[in-house]
Order: sequence, then structure tokens, then C-alpha cells
Amino acid sequence: MKSRRTLHPATLFLLLTVVIVFFSWIFDIYEVGVAHPHTGESIYVQSLLGSESIRWLLRNVTANFTGFAPLGMTLVAMLGIGVAQHSGMIDACIRRTHGTKSEHSKGIVIGGTIFAGILSNVVGDAGYIILLPFAATLFESAGLHPVGGIVTAFVSVACGYSANIFISTLDPLIARITQEAATGVGLPEGSIAPLSNYYFMFVSTF
Repeated sequence: MKSRRTLHPATLFLLLTVVIVFFSWIFDIYEVGVAHPHTGESIYVQSLLGSESIRWLLRNVTANFTGFAPLGMTLVAMLGIGVAQHSGMIDACIRRTHGTKSEHSKGIVIGGTIFAGILSNVVGDAGYIILLPFAATLFESAGLHPVGGIVTAFVSVACGYSANIFISTLDPLIARITQEAATGVGLPEGSIAPLSNYYFMFVSTF
């Protein structure tokens, strides 16, 4: 099912690429730059329309694509979402909740997206990769704007980061921070475990 309200993802990426190239050209003309935080050296924006920049892009296009760390997870997630959408599975799930595109099903989709976004840190940063396109597909199937799904998922993942009803990959990191604070008030070293913050994180989820 194609949406008439949104552009194709490939078109969006192409437009964003053109915008980036255009602004790099503008910033290069006005010599926009920043100072390196350690050396103090001025680093200026280089135009992507220059001959050397185009050669660099062509030489590194494969390395940039394959060197993108979340690429594997992104491809698997997009394949799964694409199959679920075009096979009619998502539409069937929406209709199963309470009729086709009813207000009740819309509320379930919005609430479920928010809750899933909060809990997504159980798999680290993968929530940004997996949940955003999935939320857009769900919102579109429920008769809502897909961009609203992306925004809802992004805000939920960002604001609910570290809060969870399950043990997540962040709990060991948070435990180390808690241990440093505990050591500062005189508690012995090693008295904080990854489960020490569980009750606080559980309540923070809601």
C-alpha cells in the first residue's frame, strides 16, 4: 500500500543528499568553520561540488556503505517490516484490535508505540533503527500520518532511554555511575550491582 501523503524513502534520501551538497557549497563560500577542541586548529567546511570532493565520494562510496555499523540490523529490520506490510499482516493486526482504522485501534497503536519505545533500550540503541520505520508503517495502517509515527517513536526512545521494566544493556553502565556516587559518600567498593537500580528504573518506565 503506497501512501499519497509521503515521498518514497529513496526520493527523500536523494533530496537530503542534494540539500547537504548545496549547504556544503554555501558554507564553503562563506568559509564557515569551527575550532578543533584540542589543537585549536580551524576546520572549514569543504564544498562537495569540488572536483576533489567528487573524486573522494566516488572512491569511498562502497567503504562508506559497508562501514556503516548498524547496516546489517537496518537491512534485516527493513526486510521484515516490508514483508509484514505488503503481505497485509500489519493491516490484519490493526483490524483485529477493534475494526479498521477506528479510534480505539489508533489509541492502541499510539500507546503501544510509546511503550515499545520506552522499552527499546533493552537491545541498546537498536530502537532508533528498528522502531522508527515500524512505527511509521503502523501509523499509516491505522489511518494516522506516518511522520507522526516516526516522531512518536523517536521521542519515546529518547525520553525513555535507560528506563525499563526489564534488565537492559545500560544497567551495568548505570551501576558503575552509581558505584562512583556511593564511593563518594563512604560506601565500600563493589557494593553496587547491575540490579541495584532496577526498582528505580522500573518505576521510571511509568
